Amino acid sequence: MPKRHRTRSLRLIGESFLMWRRHRQSQLAPHRITLQQAHVLAQLERHERLHPSDIADMLFCDRPTASTILRNLERKGWISRTRDPANRKFAIVKLSRDGAEKLNTLRDLAPFASDPFDPLGCFDSNEVALLESLLGKLHKHLKTIPQ
Repeated sequence: MPKRHRTRSLRLIGESFLMWRRHRQSQLAPHRITLQQAHVLAQLERHERLHPSDIADMLFCDRPTASTILRNLERKGWISRTRDPANRKFAIVKLSRDGAEKLNTLRDLAPFASDPFDPLGCFDSNEVALLESLLGKLHKHLKTIPQ
C-alpha cells in the first residue's frame, strides 16, 4: 500500500476520534467536568484506588498533566489523595463520596443515556465487526512500539 494511503488512514482515524471527543466534551461542559476527569472518576470506581502514574498511563498523558487533572478533581472534592502506607513516596488516589455522586449524576445525563447520535450508525453489523477487528489489530501493533 502506498505510504500516502497509510498516512491518510491514520489521519482519518485521528480526526474521527477528535470529532467524537469534541461531541462528548460539549455534552459534559454544562456539568463543569471534562471528559478526562469523568474518565478518571469512572476508573477509580472500578479500581477503588490508583497511583498518579497509573492515571497518567491510563490517560495517555505525562505526569504533570495528570497531576493538574488530579489537583482539579481534588479541589472539587471528587477525589482524595493520601500517602501509600507501603511506600510513602507514592500517593494513592481514591474516589470520594462526592465523586461517586458526580459519576452517578453523569450516568443519568440525558445526552449520555439516550444520545441519538451513534458514531458507528453508518455501518452495518458486519462492518462494525470488521472495523473492531482491524482497530484491535492496529492497537496490538502499536503496543509493540519501543518506549
